[in-house]
Amino acid sequence: MFGRNGAASLMQAKEHWKASGYKNPVYAASIVDKDNEPFKCASKANESCKCPGTMWFGSAVRPDTKNAIETFDEMREWKTVSQETDDWQSCNAIDFGSDPMPGMDKQCFCEVKPAYEASRCADEGDECACNGHVYFSTKVNADKELADFNDALESGFAIVDSANSGSVSCTSESF
Repeated sequence: MFGRNGAASLMQAKEHWKASGYKNPVYAASIVDKDNEPFKCASKANESCKCPGTMWFGSAVRPDTKNAIETFDEMREWKTVSQETDDWQSCNAIDFGSDPMPGMDKQCFCEVKPAYEASRCADEGDECACNGHVYFSTKVNADKELADFNDALESGFAIVDSANSGSVSCTSESF
């Protein structure tokens, strides 16, 4: 709606989302920022926003100069609190459990979870260091080339969750 990519189109999309997009069920899916740049999702206390990641609650003005805080990095220079969320969250001390800067105007920034992409972590017989889902599949595709993740999904695979252990042996016995 605002262009395919680039900072200007992303900023317009975020502003639209804050102004009216969240009211329309077509736009109710989470915003995905491919550069994972934190963005201001609530300009003042008690506004709500949908943040698919970490929502940060902090001062809207600098305590030293009283100038407006415009960037995430500048807000993080002062005391903040944060919460992991995938849903709507109110930007207020009650929902965050504490007020990081009592008496100051507040705002919230959203730090979107990074999009994880599958990557080859081990050859058969080696150890795969991974904190998540590990897929065990063929190494080559039908064209006798090194298989990518989509090839693995098409040719069949076994899966194991290594979130608790942090690694898994790349052997058929492990899967």
